[in-house]
Amino acid sequence: MTPIHIIGQPGSGKTTLIVDIIKELNKQNIKVGSMKHSAHVHELDKPGKDSFLHRQAGASPVSMITGK
Repeated sequence: MTPIHIIGQPGSGKTTLIVDIIKELNKQNIKVGSMKHSAHVHELDKPGKDSFLHRQAGASPVSMITGK
């Protein structure tokens, strides 16, 4: 297992990069899970949001960690 951390400013393309990485690793039959951190409370798997896009790209499990 190799953890990868992607960090950056809002709007910098983190989610797009993560989705592309998940899709590519899945093509190579590599299982991927994702963990999203947020300082805000979020509904998991809300269409269009990060956890939804990660799962749609093939990540399993997908989790959300918040400070709330």
